[in-house]
Parts: sequence; C-alpha cells; structure tokens
Amino acid sequence: MQLSVRWLPVDSTKCTAFFHASVKNIGKRSFDLSGINLKVWLPSNLGPEEADGGAGKIVRVDIDRLMRDQEPLYREKISQGSIIAHYSPDTTYFEDYIFSIPQLPGRDLAIFEFDADATASLDQTKSIDATEWMWSPVCPSSTQPQIEQSAD
Repeated sequence: MQLSVRWLPVDSTKCTAFFHASVKNIGKRSFDLSGINLKVWLPSNLGPEEADGGAGKIVRVDIDRLMRDQEPLYREKISQGSIIAHYSPDTTYFEDYIFSIPQLPGRDLAIFEFDADATASLDQTKSIDATEWMWSPVCPSSTQPQIEQSAD
C-alpha cells in the first residue's frame, strides 16, 4: 500500500488535500478489497516533552493514542471505486480523494488513515490486515517547496 498527499492553499482559512492511495498485490495469492475506512485527524495537544540530558526538546507523538482519544475531522466508509476490486498477484489499483482541510491554530499536523477491508479470495473467512496511516504538515506555506509526503 502506498499513500501520498499534496496540498493546495485555497485561502487563509483552508487548504485542499489531494490524498492518493495505491494498493498492489505483491503476494502469490489473490485477495478481494471490499471496502475502505478513510479517516483524517487534525490532532491537538502536540506539545514537546522533556528530552533526557539536555537543552533540546523532542516532540513525541503517540499516533495510536491520538487516533483513539480524538474524533477524526473526516470519517468515510467507502464501498465503491476503482480501488475496490479483486487483486490477482501483481495487480495495482489506485484512487484519489480530495478533502477541504481548515487551517486551525495549534493544529498544523494532519494524520490520514487508510483501513482496507480485505479477505483472501480462496477463503473469504480469512481477513487480511491492511491498515496504513501517514502524517503531513497541514498546507505547507507557499514559500516552502511543495514536497509530496508519502508512506509505504
């Protein structure tokens, strides 16, 4: 699974996030992807914690805790699209999703979660773990180079 996001500023209050998801069967057996749970968070309370032994600060982000304790900005169950398909070995499908993301004070990080409902084609009772997440700065400024953020 490969995820990426690109940003386009709309105005001083919001940006558009172009979220790209690509799924490839790199195995030797087929599987079926029947649905996707797509979530986006703009977490708060990401303050630095004291680093051991010095003046530096380390920002520790417990993604699992954030995703558990805070409601997502977007939560979408997707059951149709080109990515919802049967995946033979070496087959790839992708889909793009567009979000309007507000620029909120103290919330300059976006977390995207892509949780796919997949089962082995020969044994529909066998579930396949297919969850991936990524983070990205919210709407990098126009003075910064537009770098595509991605996660594999």
